[in-house]
Amino acid sequence: MAKETSPNSSPPATAETELSGHNDSMSSTSASDPYSVSELEAKWYYAGLPSSPRLVYRTGSTPWTAPSGLEAFRVLKELRPVFGHKINTVWEEHLANKVIGCLNSVNVEWTSIDIVRFAVVGEAPGPVVLWIGVVPASLSGTDALGLGSQPP
Repeated sequence: MAKETSPNSSPPATAETELSGHNDSMSSTSASDPYSVSELEAKWYYAGLPSSPRLVYRTGSTPWTAPSGLEAFRVLKELRPVFGHKINTVWEEHLANKVIGCLNSVNVEWTSIDIVRFAVVGEAPGPVVLWIGVVPASLSGTDALGLGSQPP
């Protein structure tokens, strides 16, 4: 569960939140979960990252657009570190423990929690993102939505 505004892949699953809504251009991965992302977005959102994570949920106002046309290709991304941002101090002082406490209090099976920036390969990085890895198939879009809207 992370909030993000930058657009644009399956072993680990992730959720992200931008630190600075959810909008899906394809059909949902689960008819019973209206907050699930499409199967293509889940699979291709993080294209280019070595671990090939699957997107579970994201917030933001930029819709994801599936590649289309005869010469369609996935937009490849890479992770970038976060330097010189005030989130680093707050994260180390207390925010990390609050996020961990929130996730543990509702039994989220998280595997990683990182403050990162994503970038389309060769382009400037996007906004600072709280990126949470979870055990595959352990968290629905609806459950992630609830967590993403709670204060840490």
